[in-house]
Formats: sequence, structure tokens, C-alpha cells
Amino acid sequence: MTEWESLLPKESYYIKFPAEYVVVHHTMGLRCLNSKICKRIVQNIQIYSMNVMTLPDIKFNFLLGEDGKIYQGTGWFRKSFHTSDDINSKSISIAFIGDFIDDRPNNEAMISLQNLIKCGKMSGYLAKNYKLVAAFQIENSTKGPGKYVFYELQTLENFFNGENETT
Repeated sequence: MTEWESLLPKESYYIKFPAEYVVVHHTMGLRCLNSKICKRIVQNIQIYSMNVMTLPDIKFNFLLGEDGKIYQGTGWFRKSFHTSDDINSKSISIAFIGDFIDDRPNNEAMISLQNLIKCGKMSGYLAKNYKLVAAFQIENSTKGPGKYVFYELQTLENFFNGENETT
């Protein structure tokens, strides 16, 4: 995990362990190809999450930069605030840094996603039968993480192809 000088959370809430879902998002906004820019974007996402959205912390468990690095948000145990509270309490959210509605993250970011999920499985942080979903599958108000990421997700183990799954 890459350090990015995060702020302390206002409060911490914990997920039901092990997580039943891995929900993949994108952050919208700028993409990043180097650590300096990625760290700045992650810091800004946390500030926006806490000060504008009035969340207790950054809204994602993990963020993936196109620099090939994984940036820990709330991590494996603390709840993130990426969708409905029901899903948040039993999921790990992973967001690609950038807007991928009409574009694909680079190979480094895709490999980071696979490695992070593998780590979660091997460490027991993810349920054996966890469901891998794109954000738009559980929340109709988003198009994230985009069609190209969705195509990639379909090739991964535990991809769940149901739509509007919330339980």
C-alpha cells in the first residue's frame, strides 16, 4: 500500500467480516500516472468526502492509480461510504482514480485490482463466495466504473452478472 498522508477519520465504522461484495468504482475526474499526482488526487478525494459530502472519512476502501500503486482509503476493516449503507456494511470498495466511462485504465491499474482482490482472498478479508460487481450494478444513479472496466471485471473470478443486486 502506498502512503498518501491521509487525514484522521472523524469516526470509524466497521464492516461485517469477511466482506460479501467487492464493488468497483471510478472516481471520475483526473487520471494519474505518477505517484505525486495520485497522492494529491487521493488527498483531495478525502477532503471532498469529509468536508463537502460530510462523510467521516474518504469514501472508498482502496483506490488504484495508473502508476500501478494501491492507495489505502478506509482499508479492509473500516466501512467506506460508496453506496447504500446496506452494501457499505458488507463490502470492500475499490475505485480506479480517474474517469473511465469511455476509456480503459492501463494494465498497471488492472493488475493492481487483481492483486488487491487476491490479497483479500488469501488473507480471509473476502468471503469465499464474495461477489465482484461494478458500481452501476448496485446503484442506478451511476455509470461507473465504465463499460471497459465492466468488460474486464467479467473475466475475473467471482464476477456477479446479476443486475441491481442489493442483498
